[in-house]
Amino acid sequence: MSFRALLNLRLLVFLGLYAPLTLYGQARPPYTNQWISDDQPYVKLKVSAKGIHRVAFSALPAKFSVNRPEKLQLWHRGSQVAILSVANNEILFYGVPNDGSTDSLLYRPMNSRMNPYVSMYSDVSAYFLTVGKENGLRAKIVGSSPVNGAITEFHQQTDVQAFSNEYSLSTLSPIRANFFNSFFEKGASKTGVTVLAGKSISYNFKLTGKIIGSRPLVSVMVHGRSNNARSIEVYAGKNENSVRKVGAIANAYFTASKYSFVLEESDLNADGSGLFVFKSVASDKLERFSVAYYSITYDQRIALNGQSSKELNFPQSSEANTRFKIADGTAETKVYDITSQIAPRILEGKGTDLSISRTKNSALRIYLSNKPIEIAPDKISNVDMVSPEVKKYDYIIITSQPLEAGAVAYAEYRKSAQGGSFAPLVVKITDVYNQFNFGEPSPIAIRRFVDYMLSDGNREKNLFLIGSSTTFNERMVRELPNEVPTIGFPGSDILLVEGLAGAGREIAAVPIGRLAALNNKNIYDYLEKVKEYEQSNATDQSWKKNILHLNGGKSSSEITQLKNILAGLAPIAEKGYIGGKVKPFVKQQGISEVETVNITPEINSGVGLLTYFGHGSPTITDLDFGYITDVTRAYNNQGKYPLMYFNGCGVGNVFSGRTGTNPSSSNRIALSQDWILAPKHGTVAIMANTFSTYVSPTKNYLEKLYSVLFEDPTTSGQSIGKIQIEVAKRIFANGYQEYDVANAHQALLQGDPALKMAYISLPDYKVDNYESITIYSESVEKTLGNSTKLRASVVIKNSGKYFAGEKLSVALKYVYQNGTSEVKYQTVPAIPNQDTVQIEFPIKGALKQIEVKLDQENSIRELSESNNIAELLIDWEQASAQYLYPIERVKDLVHPVLDVTFNDRMIQDMEAIGPLPKIQFELSDDRLMSVDTNLMEIFVKPCADNNCDFQRIAYRDLKVRQSSDRSISVEYGANLSLPGVYEVLVNTKDVSGNSPENPYQIKFQITQVADDINLVCSPNPATDYVRFRLTGIEQKKIIQVDYTIYDVKGIVQAKKSLRPLASVQDWYWTDKLRSGSYIYKAVVSKGDGSAKTITGRLNITN
Repeated sequence: MSFRALLNLRLLVFLGLYAPLTLYGQARPPYTNQWISDDQPYVKLKVSAKGIHRVAFSALPAKFSVNRPEKLQLWHRGSQVAILSVANNEILFYGVPNDGSTDSLLYRPMNSRMNPYVSMYSDVSAYFLTVGKENGLRAKIVGSSPVNGAITEFHQQTDVQAFSNEYSLSTLSPIRANFFNSFFEKGASKTGVTVLAGKSISYNFKLTGKIIGSRPLVSVMVHGRSNNARSIEVYAGKNENSVRKVGAIANAYFTASKYSFVLEESDLNADGSGLFVFKSVASDKLERFSVAYYSITYDQRIALNGQSSKELNFPQSSEANTRFKIADGTAETKVYDITSQIAPRILEGKGTDLSISRTKNSALRIYLSNKPIEIAPDKISNVDMVSPEVKKYDYIIITSQPLEAGAVAYAEYRKSAQGGSFAPLVVKITDVYNQFNFGEPSPIAIRRFVDYMLSDGNREKNLFLIGSSTTFNERMVRELPNEVPTIGFPGSDILLVEGLAGAGREIAAVPIGRLAALNNKNIYDYLEKVKEYEQSNATDQSWKKNILHLNGGKSSSEITQLKNILAGLAPIAEKGYIGGKVKPFVKQQGISEVETVNITPEINSGVGLLTYFGHGSPTITDLDFGYITDVTRAYNNQGKYPLMYFNGCGVGNVFSGRTGTNPSSSNRIALSQDWILAPKHGTVAIMANTFSTYVSPTKNYLEKLYSVLFEDPTTSGQSIGKIQIEVAKRIFANGYQEYDVANAHQALLQGDPALKMAYISLPDYKVDNYESITIYSESVEKTLGNSTKLRASVVIKNSGKYFAGEKLSVALKYVYQNGTSEVKYQTVPAIPNQDTVQIEFPIKGALKQIEVKLDQENSIRELSESNNIAELLIDWEQASAQYLYPIERVKDLVHPVLDVTFNDRMIQDMEAIGPLPKIQFELSDDRLMSVDTNLMEIFVKPCADNNCDFQRIAYRDLKVRQSSDRSISVEYGANLSLPGVYEVLVNTKDVSGNSPENPYQIKFQITQVADDINLVCSPNPATDYVRFRLTGIEQKKIIQVDYTIYDVKGIVQAKKSLRPLASVQDWYWTDKLRSGSYIYKAVVSKGDGSAKTITGRLNITN
């Protein structure tokens, strides 16, 4: 479907986008899309090799018109390129691959990109063919100058060997830099293999056609790969036995260093071959380095040397012409002047002896070609170049082609009144590349695009990235297919928008968030959670006031340090607008090993903010609360999604290329990603660092975050994306260190930046009939009946926002049994979370009831007014004899009990049973219980290890019934017939939400053996009793068992008959016998008339 059709269909925009100023570009501000004319068609040509490229007219898309070849224009990096030819129904042009030069824009400073030979992201450049209003540029044809003057015998050839085996700042090795910024620095680039301490590395080279007597210039770049200074000795020679030391490269830590030297004729073999050797003489045992590239520039005779093409480089000259001969040129050899890549010239003349005019005192580059390079059909594509109207949109989604459908659905919600009435724009990342980075994949395209979208001066916009990005270099895929790239390593989305449109340095110009979705289902699942969160009609928002503080640590002192930091933040939350209730969970053991913590009850009840401070990795925290999708954790917090802040090394790293969802997969998605992608569970917004974190900058960040979230009236209630921007502003307003910079850059917001998290708009004072009112006598020595005054204790909760200066009126009405009543009034300060108000009143007779009403004047605007009244009905006959009433209120704190049977019996772990077992689950509680399918979740895993995941059993496959007023029964006719090991897991809760600390789990085997009846005798030897257990998968066919016990003389000691009721039958022999040996015999009779006799020996010791 075309872009315009989608626009008409959805009223949303799917862009083709733009790149620099040129003569024929449409007049626009200086953004990198100015070369594009919206009303012209464009075809993208991908080029991955230097040379003359050919495109047949027939290979172009059918709708692209070539009826007027003179109007064809070719554009590259925002400049029009002169086409060599459009004759013969084909297009010929000179093209070059991606040199990665725009990567320098991602370095600090930009000149710290020291490796010019390797691009971080792409090897492919793009050329755009269009039909212009003006005639397109064509290469000039120049005739050969008069063939006279001296012949230039050679040109300057540069042979380059660049290595891309590793990344210079790789974290694959435990020996890594002590500190990582997200922007590229220190000459970081692709590099060669790591050379260990005491080792050397050698490279063979060969100089083809070198002019004898010339002295080649060698340039080398090396990377330090360990935290020490070093001297890298460089050797050159004919072979390992004849190398000479040419010098040493001073280098330190993980920086890059360049070095140049000259090769002597004695360093080369007769055929121009030789050897380089690099060796560090550093004494550090952990010493490491690598070679990024070496280049050799030398005088080379002019010849194709068997190649189909060749570039010749002539240095500056004061001459107006250069004459040269091509030693092995033919009549097919074409010669081009490519001194200007965008304005090449075609040289006419014989290939054996040529003379070409040139610009004095400038270098000259010539290209020889015997055969053009055909551009394959899959490298040719139509592209839409439609310019977005900057002022029209305030909510921008960038996504990839496979995730477009989900992104559109999300944009449609954001456009709706329920979703905030935003003006959304959906843009595919390939369109961003095409219009804002000349068709080349790079995160710099997003920066340029956002800068353009902010050119109206309005920064009240949101940027939501939907899709994945991989910055773990060992897993990066060239050309970034289907990625929405972040910047640098470690990844930083903040750097995509940092400092744009007048925003301060290190400050995001717009709120930015990311959903690292793997598929469209992830997007739809997330959208449903956002709708639940934003559109909840529940008046009770009190769960948002619950705040969890979790801290880890590897030593007792560190645990205490982190605990105290979080404890210092608690008053900000408790006394701030949220009126929070903070519950800490602290690691108990001062060890480096992971410690498990159970926060399931809290998460399921509802949490507004979870803050974690400790150690971590992408997949675990050292105080481990697990993956939300781990069914053994029994998480179930649908509709109650917290804001989560993780501090812990790499907990927020969703850029490591992990895509596995299997719990045991070594490639499993990050912990934070699991919490946000999980359907109907987890969260909708996470802030977490993508790499290393440190105590001081994290403490600083958290203090600013809590203040912005809970204390400042100008920021409390803003979107989480704006909250993050405000935190950064405060951090960088005063003195800061590089650790603060990295911490802010790497604080990744996962989720929609427009969400308002940990926020309640209004107060909500409430009293409860059941729990709020208690009356007390004058003292414990007096009863209510013989007191002259009573005290009413009223528990008041605020389930909403807290305004510290607010006053709340409380009216207490006490009604006598004779119908008279009196009212006491009291005004109390605003309540952050919960408080108890004491009101004394005189008593003049038998009380009937007490009523409490809050805010009787309705002076406070609340979320709900319906919960401001409560009453206590009083049984005065009972109450008058007590000193308080009611005496007790028993809150349900006891979890239910689950019994599970297989084929009507309880089995042992790993016991074998037959196919298609009937599994019965009986859930009992001490309170009334109705048939509620939400009280039990049943999962089955069809393997013995972690190579598969638990699958939830749908309720349609279960039979649920009420077995008593305090129990329910669930029957599962398990469709388990294949042999193997299975595991059942059951999460349960009662109507009050109480659940066992651990779920029910059991493993069992399904076996297809036709007849496997066994009799087990235990204990053996025995003292007081012997238990006989009859097992076997065909037990349903057994109708009777006759067993007899004999002593060694054959005298019968016991004899019995029984009828099995299930697939295991236990019976006990408890007769007092003397020590000795005995023989048992069991005859097992089956319904088909057959029988099996089982015998054995047992020993008695008294």
